[in-house]
Amino acid sequence: MPGLGAPGGRQYDIGQRVSLADPATTDFRGWGWWRSEAAGAWMIGSRSDLALDLAEPAGPDGLVFRFRGHASLLGATSRSLKLEFDGAKLGEWIISDEADHDYSAPIPPSKVGLEFDFATDAGKSQRDLQLHSDNRRLGFDLESFSLTAAAP
Repeated sequence: MPGLGAPGGRQYDIGQRVSLADPATTDFRGWGWWRSEAAGAWMIGSRSDLALDLAEPAGPDGLVFRFRGHASLLGATSRSLKLEFDGAKLGEWIISDEADHDYSAPIPPSKVGLEFDFATDAGKSQRDLQLHSDNRRLGFDLESFSLTAAAP
């Protein structure tokens, strides 16, 4: 549900870069994330969200949501990634490699409780492809994110 804010009650400071490799970031994760790994946190299946309580309201020009991550292309040649905020699509990307990429999307001025929904086509697991015993269907690995003030 949009606008519920961080489930752990921790406030987010605009401009703060949050690395999902840090296990302490679970305060900002809603549902749908595997535990932290060295390169961030993988989405569980095809949907995940982040929930943030802003320490202060955004300015009148809104914010820019920036994030860095990479896709798993196991069993696929590309993967789609969609980002929604407050029920509206902010961006959609087609990812055709497994390199880390930077993404950004403007968000309008809003309340202090923010929720971002990520959606991707769930990938194959290493177990599905008989490569390893890992049965997680990996789609997108979120390394980090930040919110910055939008330019006027």
